[in-house]
Amino acid sequence: MAAKGLLADQLPSLDVPFDAQLVALTTSIAADGSQEWTVTFRKPPPTAVSARRPSIAPQAGDETTAVQQNDTCGPTRARPGPLELSAQQQLLSERANEPPLQELSPFAEVAHRTFQLRCSVMQYAWGKVGKSSLVGTLAAEMDGFALDANAPYAELWMGTHASGPSMVVLESPWRFITPLSEWIKLNPLEENTNEGQLPFLFKVLSVEKALSIQSHPDKRLAEQLHIEKPSYYKDDNHKPEMTVAVTHFEALCSFQKVNSVLANIRSCPELMDVIGSDCLRALSEAAEAAAPLTPAWPAQRWGRRGSLQSLSSPSRGDGPRSGPASPQARGDMQQERAAIVKPALQQVFTALMTADSTLVSRQLDSLMKRIAGTSPMLLAPVDELAARLHEQYPGDVGVFCAYMLNYMVLEPGEALFLAANEPHAYIAGDCVECMATSDNVIRAGLTPKFKDVKVLCSSLTYNDGPPHVVAPEPIADSVLRYVTPVPEFLVDRALVPPGEVATLPASPFVSIIVVLEGSGILEELYDDDLPTRPPPTQQLRKGTILMACRATHLQCKAAGGSEPLLLFRATAKHELEPRPPTLS
Repeated sequence: MAAKGLLADQLPSLDVPFDAQLVALTTSIAADGSQEWTVTFRKPPPTAVSARRPSIAPQAGDETTAVQQNDTCGPTRARPGPLELSAQQQLLSERANEPPLQELSPFAEVAHRTFQLRCSVMQYAWGKVGKSSLVGTLAAEMDGFALDANAPYAELWMGTHASGPSMVVLESPWRFITPLSEWIKLNPLEENTNEGQLPFLFKVLSVEKALSIQSHPDKRLAEQLHIEKPSYYKDDNHKPEMTVAVTHFEALCSFQKVNSVLANIRSCPELMDVIGSDCLRALSEAAEAAAPLTPAWPAQRWGRRGSLQSLSSPSRGDGPRSGPASPQARGDMQQERAAIVKPALQQVFTALMTADSTLVSRQLDSLMKRIAGTSPMLLAPVDELAARLHEQYPGDVGVFCAYMLNYMVLEPGEALFLAANEPHAYIAGDCVECMATSDNVIRAGLTPKFKDVKVLCSSLTYNDGPPHVVAPEPIADSVLRYVTPVPEFLVDRALVPPGEVATLPASPFVSIIVVLEGSGILEELYDDDLPTRPPPTQQLRKGTILMACRATHLQCKAAGGSEPLLLFRATAKHELEPRPPTLS
């Protein structure tokens, strides 16, 4: 029996005839969390003659998915439901012996391997306001986004995390918007993740006020917290992260060397009164015992500043630059030192963060009066930082953390890696951030949000010394690569002078690209097409956000003029592949 339409006999009065054309499909999330689809068909007038088969008809044996499944990452097709598929299969069977119609395929042109993304914008109180926010100006380039001049724009999320999922915008053969996670699931050649989830979450941050004193849990702790407090810890994943400065960027991160912490506390009587003499004595004894075992880290000025080329700080865990030559001996020495230092640091930090709030507020008031009464020329830099933090968060215990954590000033292109359970707080500036896909944050200060002080104090590593500075490696002209110890992500930074070209080597995984400055053209190069046909292109401008298919070389051509093209790419960690030839 011949099928009567796409809905067969289910809704005959509303059935869609087979010669109707699918012209639009959109998806949205309802208030209750359910997903809704809106599909628009158009049927030509009776006098019109179609020159091709309906584009919705699948090939024999094909379980058509929402995105065409092929090596070219081609345009999308709507997924037929079970009833629709059954009707189409009947129609295919009936037409098996018919002569073929002329095919006017919308897929005849070169298929793109990069697609526009619409991404989520987070308006946290600490974000920069209106047009002063890099996040806000980037978001303003997205269709339908209205920039509020008085609203804070803190974070731009690019990825598949449920709290801020990105949407893929496809323009051919019809305009189609679908969640990035669905696109990945429906393109098996692209799916290298679990259930369509990217292993990384990519962000841009615009920081006006300091973020909370915080850490991110390791995998075991994340699973535990997600079970015990799912309203605060939304997922069960760990969250190691890397920050690459876009502007002058300030941060507190990891504990200073134990002797520096001790010296800062002794110079601040208000903090000494909060911590107590017993904790101070324990810290003093630990610093003295650890001195012969302390690595010869290079001296660093307060808030180290320096060019990208002058980075020389050892990464966390590199060990001393002098002392025992044997790796085993160095490892034994580090373990012995850690056994001395970590308990003392934990005792001091826990005493501070759990101190009576009335005592903390009183001592901070006393500290601010002392700072205000001191000549600016005689003020210690750490006192100036404490005064800034207190202005933003009056009476908050997190202000005292300035005396215990490393204060870092990053210049554009410099990067920090923060492993799980490391304390930190971003203070000011714009940055690009990449992390394992998670939104788990354990907070304890400088925030009006939920503070999980006991969990934070009990879970920190209490490693002391220089933070983990990530020194990038050049992988192509004008392109730097930032690699971390974790497998979930790496980041590439391309700063292309006006009129010049840079190539981002192919990644074996899906990647995300965001343009922060300048304009130009992106050419999509892939090995099987390099010799035979011109590549598809995308226009680049500030605010362009793209998803790129695996195995796609990206050639970035900066426009002429005075402004360079600055873009970042995030993808899963992998070994560098050979570069393709550059097209002339």
